[in-house]
Amino acid sequence: MLIDTHVHLNDSKYKLEQEEIIKKALLGNISYLIDIGSNLTSSKASIDLSCKYQNVYSAVGIHPHEAKTFNGKSIDSLKDLSKNKKVVAIGEIGLDYHYNFSTPTEQKKAFIEQIKLASSLNLPLIIHAREATKDILHILEQHGLSLKGVFHAFSGDKEILNWAISNQYYISISGMVTFKNSNLSSLVKEIPMDKFLIETDSPYLAPHPMRGKKNQPAYLTFIAKKLAEVMHLSLEDISRITTLNAKQLFNLEPVVLKDTYTYKIRNSLYVNLTNRCTNNCYFCIRNKTYFIKGHYLKLEKEPTVENIISEIGEVENYKEIVFCGLGEPFLRYNTLIKIAKYLKNRGAKIRINTNGQANLICSKNIAIELKGTVDALSISLNASTSDTYQKISQCSNHSAFEAIIGFVKECKKYIPEITLTFLELPTINIEECKKLAQNLRVEFKIRKYDVVG
Repeated sequence: MLIDTHVHLNDSKYKLEQEEIIKKALLGNISYLIDIGSNLTSSKASIDLSCKYQNVYSAVGIHPHEAKTFNGKSIDSLKDLSKNKKVVAIGEIGLDYHYNFSTPTEQKKAFIEQIKLASSLNLPLIIHAREATKDILHILEQHGLSLKGVFHAFSGDKEILNWAISNQYYISISGMVTFKNSNLSSLVKEIPMDKFLIETDSPYLAPHPMRGKKNQPAYLTFIAKKLAEVMHLSLEDISRITTLNAKQLFNLEPVVLKDTYTYKIRNSLYVNLTNRCTNNCYFCIRNKTYFIKGHYLKLEKEPTVENIISEIGEVENYKEIVFCGLGEPFLRYNTLIKIAKYLKNRGAKIRINTNGQANLICSKNIAIELKGTVDALSISLNASTSDTYQKISQCSNHSAFEAIIGFVKECKKYIPEITLTFLELPTINIEECKKLAQNLRVEFKIRKYDVVG
């Protein structure tokens, strides 16, 4: 399921094709469309369309090209239109200094007033930004910091990207990411997973291989597939992540929050045994969110062996099964080892993502007990010395670093693949961390800050 967060179904290029376009979108697994207004007339038409079709929502606003039509009555008209329950945003609004169909003064006035309207209605902004970065960001700094919003059809402006990331705004990717001369492929990797959306901007910006044709929401799949390729994810991952983000930004429907015991990313299955941990790392993703790549991982109740086994099904469906989640899996060692042995007997490859404090947690050397069951360990160490480790992990046991090194040495005797991972942080000496891994004769991996899963 995908959501096209920006379409112009009332554009004259569609004429009488709206019904056919919407049907094709549904057949292409596009569950919702957000139809965007650009003036009062198209905003009203957008609402009419959304009332006709259950899967269509509306955004109302006056586009910067139309800012010259903005007057004292415009806000009252938009406010009346916004009373409709299918209206989910104020947009498309912003600044466009490329064409200047309206003067910069007219554009800025319309932009500011519509931001104020969005604030009064508690609706997100859909922002058009073209060759006006300085003024766009200045206005948002003055009037829009308390709001949610999205920069639609992101074109690669690094200043806007950095501002959006710092201020919790969303970035929406269009068919431009598929263009051969686009720089977006390198930049989309910088967008936080919980802050990116996808759109077609139909009937404009048709993606490759449909470039040159009239765009339509059904082509959203081409964009999603390109993003999956660029971000090293599956199409299923992109669909789940962007759908959740769109639902949350535009409040399309309640997000069901329930205990997730197993969850798929790419072609691996992850097991969420616990949210508890022996560390209190300041960078832990739990300090920010319980959503990981579209999966809600907060547990109200920790799963039993039976809970996990009943969810997994056929193990050959997965490249590997990873004990990870949002906590330290060895805190539930007895449950973990029972599940792991069951899965191993059925041919699964087993990996455990851990902080490496298993022997401290279990008050014994468990390395030999993992022999023949666990194929790989990924140990999040993040430091090359005990002092640095304590500052980062804030572990109550001050001998944790030495215990982890001892655990690694023991596990080397019985487990084929061991990787020490280190977060890319300013306080970390990566070269010293690499030397430590080399001295222990295990694999070394750097993890990017704030990227999980």
